This record gives sequence, C-alpha cells and structure tokens, in this order.
Amino acid sequence: MVIEVPDRQLAGSMDKVIRLDLGDVGYVFVIGVEDLILDRLRACVYWKSSVDCEWAQRLYLVHQEAIDADYINKQIDKEIGVLDIRRIFDTWIS
Repeated sequence: MVIEVPDRQLAGSMDKVIRLDLGDVGYVFVIGVEDLILDRLRACVYWKSSVDCEWAQRLYLVHQEAIDADYINKQIDKEIGVLDIRRIFDTWIS
C-alpha cells in the first residue's frame, strides 16, 4: 500500500473525499477518484508523463460507472492548458 500525505490544503473537492474503514485498525480519508484522475491528467499534460497518462486512463476505465463526469468536465474547464486535458478526457468518454 502506498500512502501520500498531501499538503494542508486539498487540491480537490472535500465533497469527493471518502472515508475508508480499515477494520480494527481505524480508518483513513481518501481523495476522490475524480480528483486522482485530474491529478494524473495534469501530470500527463504538463510534465509530458506517459505513465501518468496511462494511470489516468486506467483509473477512468476501472471507475467509469461511478465517476462524476460533470465534476471532471467542470474542473477541466478551469485548467490552464485546458485543450490538451480536454482532448485526452474526451477520447475516453466518446
């Protein structure tokens, strides 16, 4: 298991954060899959990271039935470099 501890301020939506029960150990809060996809798309476009492109697409394909595509689209529209991110995401949903 890999755990990334983010900055004090979440780069995504608190409304998308889920509480994951770990049984007797306790629980952790996990960033929403939509924000994970957006984070990987940013790395894909801005850092030209093909691995992040692949991870964004894998996350999308695994979770596409439960993903809030409207949320992702609204967040993409706020991005600098929106056309590159939009082009990638639109190929998955078409």
